[in-house]
Amino acid sequence: MASTIIDFHAHLGGHKPVPFRAPFYLPEGYQPPYWIRDQALFHSLSNEGGPMLAVMFKIGLYLSWLGLDVVNNKGDIYKELKGSKKINKLVVLATSPVVTDGKMDLTKTPMYISNDAVMEMARNSEKIIPGISINPLADNAEAELDRLISASRSLPNGGKAVFKLFPSVCFFHADGKDEQGNELPYRKKLLDFYAQLAALGIPVIVHTGVEEVMKDDTYAYFMDHGGDVANLTPLIETGATIILAHSGYDPSYQSAHKNKPNQFVEVKAAIRKYPNVYSDISGAFSTGYNFVGTIADLLEDDDCRAKMVHGSDFPVVLGNPEEILGILQKEDQSNIYVQKAMTAYTEIVKDKGLKKLTFLDKCARMTEITMQSLGVDDRGIDAYFTNGARLLGYAD
Repeated sequence: MASTIIDFHAHLGGHKPVPFRAPFYLPEGYQPPYWIRDQALFHSLSNEGGPMLAVMFKIGLYLSWLGLDVVNNKGDIYKELKGSKKINKLVVLATSPVVTDGKMDLTKTPMYISNDAVMEMARNSEKIIPGISINPLADNAEAELDRLISASRSLPNGGKAVFKLFPSVCFFHADGKDEQGNELPYRKKLLDFYAQLAALGIPVIVHTGVEEVMKDDTYAYFMDHGGDVANLTPLIETGATIILAHSGYDPSYQSAHKNKPNQFVEVKAAIRKYPNVYSDISGAFSTGYNFVGTIADLLEDDDCRAKMVHGSDFPVVLGNPEEILGILQKEDQSNIYVQKAMTAYTEIVKDKGLKKLTFLDKCARMTEITMQSLGVDDRGIDAYFTNGARLLGYAD
């Protein structure tokens, strides 16, 4: 592999409520570094540690009520980067909040990760690239974007940053139109913000496909359709560089997921149609996702692979390859995506060194094996892994 490899998709997570008062109410205007409304969510994202981690989580949660910042995965991120032999830089994503009447509304926000928290990590490590995230409907959205981009220019990573747009968990229509196609009052503000992003020239990562981690039945429409590619047309047509995260997330070729909305076809069409549209593979190897078959379809295609960036979705737990292969063997073998997933996992399970690798390196290795199993040569594999560096202007 070439020298500069960026993992474009990792999440900071944590919970820091108001000291002494958090279990009861949130003061107006309170902005924590991170916040999880459903406190079991952070636990579920970290469940690989077993029963002891569950105990430590509960202890940490009580300590956080005393004002101690102990429930977060910052240490894991630094450890992963230090131990990785493949990944040189990591995009750590913030998650913007739900906005009501132009103001942050944590009571409606499933998970919030502040921009200041990821910016602090980027100031502490040249290997971290902040993925700043702003809800375009916030009163201060334009000013906040200017503030963060200005601050990013002095970061030790070479002054790099990306932007993360997350309509699925911020509960807004990305095209500014409701389900019937009627223009919403915030449409102009949305389009003005998109124009500002395009003018700044930073890559914009957008969640595509269904949202399964941060579920909220109150906003089921946005969970299923907030990441629809068709709604992103106004953003795409600004000319900004767009990265369609999760490549539409389509596990529907598996019987357990057959009723999931399918956005993969739309992602593939957008990659081909628009020169400024890319995608990533984040989540493809994670438990509960397992959409490797459709990802493999993109990776096998020379034109599509040339417009993909690498991403792991850290810390969402990687699935057990042997278990996933067993699931695939029970599926319809005539389905082309099942076939491609089978081809990949048949080779992945043969690599006995995977268990010794760090999370980031394991995901990169599984991606590499998938491409090799499909006949992609070394040159094509190296080009894939360095696409992200080229997008951000890093020289090999």
